[in-house]
Amino acid sequence: MNPSNESMKHIWLNSWMNDKQLLLSSSNKQEIRKLLKLDGINNRTQRLARFWELQHYVESLTYHHAEEIEEATSFAVKSWNEKSSLKIDQETVKSILPLERVEMFKSICTGEQLAGMETREAWLVQLLLRFAICEVQSLSSVVGWVKHVLQTLWGDSPDREVKAALKVMGFRKNQSLDLEMLEKYRSLFKGRLVYSKGLRNLLQPILSSEDIAVIEMEQPSKKKESQEIISRDMTSEESMMKILEAIGGSSSEYLLSELYDESMGNLPANRVVSVGRLINFFSILNLHGIESYSGGLEKDRIFHLKRDELAKTFMTRRPIQSKEDEIPIQLVQCGWTFHGKVMILPLIEEVILEKERK
Repeated sequence: MNPSNESMKHIWLNSWMNDKQLLLSSSNKQEIRKLLKLDGINNRTQRLARFWELQHYVESLTYHHAEEIEEATSFAVKSWNEKSSLKIDQETVKSILPLERVEMFKSICTGEQLAGMETREAWLVQLLLRFAICEVQSLSSVVGWVKHVLQTLWGDSPDREVKAALKVMGFRKNQSLDLEMLEKYRSLFKGRLVYSKGLRNLLQPILSSEDIAVIEMEQPSKKKESQEIISRDMTSEESMMKILEAIGGSSSEYLLSELYDESMGNLPANRVVSVGRLINFFSILNLHGIESYSGGLEKDRIFHLKRDELAKTFMTRRPIQSKEDEIPIQLVQCGWTFHGKVMILPLIEEVILEKERK
């Protein structure tokens, strides 16, 4: 590994450190100083956001192509480096998600088994912590909930491991919990973690109803607005230009044009390339404030909502037939938000239950 790659890996895997700590912990201080001047990593907050995005990118590709993991790892490096001046190598990817843990990760994503979660591995603690940040209703309750779940799994105190996970994920500041960074992570990744649904299903049989209630569906009216990442003072035209430049210009290697070519039938020979382009596309949209919105619903699950709530929060595929006050419904398509404001309502449809057919 050349000195520049080694130094960049050092920055990626220690993104929680401030500039001084990065320099002191490196044997190549000159190269570190040079790299820290690059856009996107010249302060700790930016470094953490980029590392989180890289982590999500690696996990998404791994989940979709776990059966061809070496190919997916190589593609992750190639695709990321083509579109970013902040380079990675295969060792960085493998440090984020060790190859020997890919099958366990896939099992968690699909909700098949929790085997291995009883081990005290750092990456598993971080996995649960990130899940809790996105799913536990109150951010101030995240740490307590994670400790409780781990104690249930392990049988003894997880304090040391949770404290270490908070540190390396960038969620501690001056020995205290950094709620601002937790909120930033939630605003970026709520609804995006590929393992979230599977892990939720795996936890349900081993936790009490009170524990599960902490991560149950939040009503939209009770959701707090996420922190703004980009100023809302921009005009709509300026916002659109910024987004178009990000997905259609040179900084993304003309990603929008590549996707347009695919829509015209010019598909890449390797399916992994197509998946990588889609992941890049939605990652860029997310960083510019455009996020999917489900109103707290999940696909493939039936929910019972009050009639007046449906009209305020969702679009319906066809008129509601039931005369009851609570309507069984399911999510058909997600909606979309821009900087936390709902622009497109999610689409739902009524579920006709067997007893109503008779």
